[in-house]
This record gives sequence, structure tokens and C-alpha cells, in this order.
Amino acid sequence: MDCTQHETIQLSSEAIALLRSEAESLQFVHAQSENFGIKPAEARITSPFNMATARGTNYCVELANDTLLVETAQRLLERPVVFSACNYILYDSGSFLGLHTDRPGCEINALILLAGESSVVELRPLKPEESVHDLLRLSRLGRGLVDDTDVVPLPEPGAAVVFHATEIPHQRRPPSGPLLLLSICYGPETASSR
Repeated sequence: MDCTQHETIQLSSEAIALLRSEAESLQFVHAQSENFGIKPAEARITSPFNMATARGTNYCVELANDTLLVETAQRLLERPVVFSACNYILYDSGSFLGLHTDRPGCEINALILLAGESSVVELRPLKPEESVHDLLRLSRLGRGLVDDTDVVPLPEPGAAVVFHATEIPHQRRPPSGPLLLLSICYGPETASSR
């Protein structure tokens, strides 16, 4: 898959204010892992991570069904999508998310910067000569993080990148200060999801 298969969008300041307000009312849970692996049944890789998360509720779910996000997700997946998950992610100066691909049901991920300094999302698709085992080996050498990534900037709150998260490995390096993001996932619409 070509890494250019992502789109950047900008959400309104009103939407960001509502999302921040929702995030402030939630209980975040710290999650950490040192594990590396390949999940063959899901065709995905996992790497270490250290962050805090909280499941999105009211406004997050409402925003997930917004026309801009749904149409962008459908354009990238090239078929109808259904909202599957919404999670706030809090990174502090030592937090990171190692190279990984998302679980089935999160084929398309919209990562939105809500608060903090400008940031980036690093995408690292497999090169034609590489296997998933090669990429996992590189991830292990870098303690979960790899070089030679395509960097997509999130210059200000409301900036978002929408991409094929089950096929494009991605990562986040430790930020210089606190960072709040929102991950909205979409999967393919099926007969049972209609």
C-alpha cells in the first residue's frame, strides 16, 4: 500500500473545545507494554507502548458520525464504513507508541490533535522487498521505534490525519510535553452492522 493513502483534515475550534471538555471529565488509565509480536490471524504487528487512554463518550461518538470524517474514511477504504471505537490518548514527555498496525475493526483511523504543541504521526509502510518480520526486527532494534518514516504533521489543535491503520504501520515518539489526541476508528460496513 502506498503511504500517500492518507488525508489530512482540520476540525473546527468549536469541535475541539467540546472534545477537550469531554476529555476533562474522563478517567484516564495508564497502559504500558514491553512486548513485541506478530498476530498472524489479524495480520498485524505490535511493539512496546507507554501512554494513558480513556474511551470517548457522547460528543466523541457524535463527531465520529460527522460527514467530513465518515466520507474521508469511506474514500480511503473505498467502501462504506461504520464507526467502531473512540479513544482519547494522553502522552507525557516519556510516553510513546511503538510501531504497530491497528486491530481489525479499525481499518481506518482518524488521529486528531486536541491539545499540546504541534506534533506528527509517523507512517512506515512495508517496502516491496520487506516482510512484516523484517519490520518487526527493525522495531526490536529501535526498542519499538524505527527510522525512515513518512512524517505527517499535526501543526495545531484540530489537525487530523486519516489513514489505513491496519495496513500502514505507524508510531509516535515521545513528545516534548503533554499531548492529547483522539483516535476515531472505522471498520468496513457489513450486513450485520447495518
